[in-house]
Amino acid sequence: MRASPKELNRSNDKELNEWLATETDPRKILELLGYESLNQNATLFERSKAALGILISEQQAESAKKLKRQTQQLIYLTWAIVSLTAVLLFVTMYLHQDDRAQAKREQAAQQHSSEQH
Repeated sequence: MRASPKELNRSNDKELNEWLATETDPRKILELLGYESLNQNATLFERSKAALGILISEQQAESAKKLKRQTQQLIYLTWAIVSLTAVLLFVTMYLHQDDRAQAKREQAAQQHSSEQH
């Protein structure tokens, strides 16, 4: 089990450095910062602040990568929708012209049959 921030405040530098390098929860580092600021240990306080800054930066970078990937997917999906809309527009125009041509043929056929009677 990992040491708590309160226990780490009393530990040696090697153990503290290892904990700071591997901790992934910013709240625990902030808790350690609180204990260190009470003890007025400037070196540990600065290292903890640096570790917290690095951890937050890494999390933000990962979040930015995920957001970029999702944004790219949205762009692709938008272009797919635009393409589908264009195809549907052309199909609709073709069917409309075909329907009008069919109506004209039927009208001509009716006129032709009524002329024969």
